[in-house]
Amino acid sequence: MEEDLQPAVSWLTYQDQDFHFSIAYPDTYTILPAQNSSAAGGPELLHVLRFLDHQLASGDTAEYEIPNFTIEVFDLGSLTLEKFLE
Repeated sequence: MEEDLQPAVSWLTYQDQDFHFSIAYPDTYTILPAQNSSAAGGPELLHVLRFLDHQLASGDTAEYEIPNFTIEVFDLGSLTLEKFLE
């Protein structure tokens, strides 16, 4: 029986001093430039962090690729998380 050997993944850490969080992510991802935009009538979007695979991020169509994952930070004001999620 052959083992399916996956290449080892190294992890990097992104730290955000303004919003007081950090996240570990695979070294195969690139952090894309922010594209902040808020939906009309919704809470203000303060910060966006998008992660995309290196190969896709280096292509001519990188700006059109759907990120592997995204972190969005909103200003909820006095809105509770439960109300925000409704």
